[in-house]
Amino acid sequence: RLPFDPVLAKRWLPVDIYVGGPEHAVMHLLYFRFWNRWMKILGLVPTDEPVKRLVTQGIVNGPDGRKMSKRWGNVVAPATIVEKYGADTVRMYVLFAGPPEQDFDWSDEQMAGQARFLKRVWTLATMHQDACAAATHPGPFVGKALEIRRAAHKCVKRVGEAIDKLSFNTAIAFTMECVNALYDAGQPETAAEKAAMGEAIRLLTRVLTPFAPHLADAIAEGYGATASTVTLGWPSFDPALVVDEVLPYAVQVNGKLRGEIRIAADAGESEVRAAAESEEKVRAALAGKALRKVVFVPKRLINFVVG
Repeated sequence: RLPFDPVLAKRWLPVDIYVGGPEHAVMHLLYFRFWNRWMKILGLVPTDEPVKRLVTQGIVNGPDGRKMSKRWGNVVAPATIVEKYGADTVRMYVLFAGPPEQDFDWSDEQMAGQARFLKRVWTLATMHQDACAAATHPGPFVGKALEIRRAAHKCVKRVGEAIDKLSFNTAIAFTMECVNALYDAGQPETAAEKAAMGEAIRLLTRVLTPFAPHLADAIAEGYGATASTVTLGWPSFDPALVVDEVLPYAVQVNGKLRGEIRIAADAGESEVRAAAESEEKVRAALAGKALRKVVFVPKRLINFVVG
């Protein structure tokens, strides 16, 4: 009699990702892999390895720089921190501290910084709620309205990509950039600007959900949501809004940076070259020298090789 149905094992295995501390590498993970190999020989599981990806998480050190431990008396009580700052702030702080594989030292000051950021998000949302929560506009969106939408849709794209890579600190950083951009946009005045801001804040609640779900739900409710953001899934972005219209190009001569130009994103090599050659420092570096070749890397750089 089989201990379990191999059909079910084929459905569930291999596990997408295994996250564990460094001690797991020589304890649980070893047994986990050993039993999987043995069950593969028996024909019970379909793969040699039980997981597709292993992530060894870092260690949280106490305020004194030593590994949190009852032995050292440097353990921070989660309930106390949550009572003071709220669960959203604590989650944001831990995930923003660095890559998951990296150790970090606990800091009450940095915790307070995350609390201030979430207050900025709340202030932004409540400041625009009356004028923007129910605002609609058929388009087109131009000027400030377009820039607001660009900031929000780029945020959705960047945060989603960062989460897929488990770069949670980067994802939160992208969210902060978006919040700054929405503040910089100022007070929406036209119907298009109000609709764009309302859309941007609704998208912001969705990308904040994995990190600050309580705050996200509270804001989303004020912007018309009838269900928790957790149930809504990840938002989509408009591909046309995440493409930069203007890109920076590094201009090099023999591999040495001589300047930077900004040019239309769809510009070809000839246009980029002409713009680069019009730069004063580049012209000076090229003067009197024979051009051997031009190395062009689309959307990144152009390098003049001279002799």
